[in-house]
Amino acid sequence: MIVDYHVHGLAHGEFKHTLEDIKPFVETAIKRGVGELGFTEHDRFFNEIDFDLYETLREMFPQVKIRMGLEVDFRNGSEQEILKQMEKYNFDYIIGSVHEINRWPFDNADFMDEYHKWEEEKLYESYFQIISDMAATGQFQVVGHLDLIKVFGYRSRKDVLEYVEPVLKVIKKSNMAVEINTNGWHKPVKEVYPEEKILRACFSHGIPITTSSDAHRPEQVGRDIDKAIQIAKSIGYKEVATFSNKEMIMQKLG
Repeated sequence: MIVDYHVHGLAHGEFKHTLEDIKPFVETAIKRGVGELGFTEHDRFFNEIDFDLYETLREMFPQVKIRMGLEVDFRNGSEQEILKQMEKYNFDYIIGSVHEINRWPFDNADFMDEYHKWEEEKLYESYFQIISDMAATGQFQVVGHLDLIKVFGYRSRKDVLEYVEPVLKVIKKSNMAVEINTNGWHKPVKEVYPEEKILRACFSHGIPITTSSDAHRPEQVGRDIDKAIQIAKSIGYKEVATFSNKEMIMQKLG
């Protein structure tokens, strides 16, 4: 099974949640052999989602299984309002992601100067602590771009596994999957999220993986998923995590 479980039909507000705008995302998925496609709009666009549109797409494109997800930007407490709203809808899965540290959007190039105010070790400690806090809530099914903090190439002098290993124990306890997010190859760091060393640690902990493009445009759907599958198989993964009504379903990878 080829899955792309992280797709933003609304992008960052460039598109509308209409059939005309969203349909091309599904068409690209079909062309690239994606068997399951998960739409995961950013939670800040929650009120712009037309939930009936997903059923329309399912009827139009029975050859691809369309899942309804959401990407929640975890900020230690402020996510509770959106999680409460989510209870009204039958999401198949929720991605928990961290894009901010103390309200600093560290993956936004406009705010890169803030990196110079941090010691690398403290930066990595702070980031992975928030990831751990997110996983510990038990409210999410997938960890989004686990090592996003590296996006602009800022690295800790310590081995990244010193920060990641304790987090993986929490992820495992919460029965979450970690996504292999191919968008990292197209960012300044030019490296998949998470890096292969971390993926190998995930495998050793028995943590399942899913695959995603983090597409924000139709032509990005399914991008480099084949490379992600190759890496996963080389590590030893044989299955990919898929979700229905927040229940994990393991399927053959690739």
